[in-house]
Order: sequence, then C-alpha cells, then structure tokens
Amino acid sequence: MKQSSSQYWATLIKSLRDSLQISQNQFSERLDIDQATVSRWERGITEPQFEMRKILHEMASHAGLATLEDLTNIVNFSPFPMILVDRWQKVYAASMSSGIKTNQPITNQTPPEEQAFLQNFAEQLESAGFWEGGCRKFDYAFHADAETRLAVVISITIHGDIYALVQKAW
Repeated sequence: MKQSSSQYWATLIKSLRDSLQISQNQFSERLDIDQATVSRWERGITEPQFEMRKILHEMASHAGLATLEDLTNIVNFSPFPMILVDRWQKVYAASMSSGIKTNQPITNQTPPEEQAFLQNFAEQLESAGFWEGGCRKFDYAFHADAETRLAVVISITIHGDIYALVQKAW
C-alpha cells in the first residue's frame, strides 16, 4: 500500500502547523485562505494547488522540516549508487549511477539471479524493526559470484513515514 499524494500533503501541513504551534485558523490566515480548506487538506479530502504547494514547501523549509522532495533531489543528483525506497519497495529516487528507475518497485528491476538476495534483504530489514523505526542504520552483505556485495541502509523519517536510503557499495 503506498501513501497517496493527498496523505503526503495532509501530513506535511499537520507537521508544519505543529512545528509553528498554530491552529488551523491561524494557519489559514497566514495563507489568506479559508480555514475549511486547511481542514480538507489535513483530512486528505483535497490537495493544495501548484502555487500553494510551492508556498507550503517554502514554509516547511523555513521551519526546518525536510520534505520528500528535498530528499529525492539529494538522491537523484548523488554521484554514488543510491536509491530511496519505501516499505513496499517502491523507488522514490535513484542516482544515475544506480541504474535504477523511479516510480517502479525495486523487485521489477532486480535481475533474476539477485531476487533471492533482495528477498533476504527485505526480510532482514523487517526482522530488525527497520520499518517501525527500531533500526536507524543497517549494513547488509551477501556473496555472489565469489565477491561480497555490500549495502548501507539508513532510516529516514519524513512526516511520520519511514524511507530507506540505500547506498550500494558494489
């Protein structure tokens, strides 16, 4: 199950209001919009339009809140083989050197000979409590074709959702 775009905005707006310690009414006044609009955004019923999204991201940046967009930009432009995935193995960002495409499950992009390693890797992340926030850094090594392949996985939480930032070392 993937997070919808509406849930992204709902979570971002709630986090932004919490960080500013203001009510929906005060938030709506800052944006010069109706309080009911803020309520609909936070419940995921509607989403902000493009211009308002830019304002919200700017507000989040000034408040010190990282956004998923910030993180994907870092990963996409990294010179190192790096990917950003969610619990359901959807790739949100990938560096050019990783050879991975975004918006597709990593399982669809893994060669058949590495599928067993990927499955084992996913199981180890689960058992370590990675997706519940119980593991901030995870090192993984497996042997293939007489070589050891390594990956370092860092847990990143953005507005309550956990992502795996994976840097391949092979």
